[in-house]
Amino acid sequence: MAESKQGAMSAQFKEQARRAFHAIERLDADDRDFHSQPAHRAVNNLIQTIKTPLDKQVHNILFTWLAELEVGRTEAKAHPASWRRWMKAETECQSEAMFYFGGLTEEGKKQAAQKIAQKTCFATAKELGLVLPPSTVSP
Repeated sequence: MAESKQGAMSAQFKEQARRAFHAIERLDADDRDFHSQPAHRAVNNLIQTIKTPLDKQVHNILFTWLAELEVGRTEAKAHPASWRRWMKAETECQSEAMFYFGGLTEEGKKQAAQKIAQKTCFATAKELGLVLPPSTVSP
């Protein structure tokens, strides 16, 4: 499990965040019956278990990734030309989340760590006009 300058994830948060990660990962934005309620519950339930700065960062990445999936799905249906932008945004947040929950090659880990340092997931979400969790917004 990856650690950052912000320390480690708390044990309870890590387990619940892993479940939230997999709930989001299972979503298929192209599926006609897009059922995101389990993923929303999993991400929202993380709030009570946040104990460290890294917990908060991982929660924000998962929250943003889920928001991008949902809004991107709607936007791409209304404006098919926007599909590529939304797919790029989703991929950025997904790779940042995967940094914490495995599934990346060594090169992928390096790239994800760089994106995390640059807050690429959040920057792209802001560019797309998504409302982010309050803890991701700089004062």
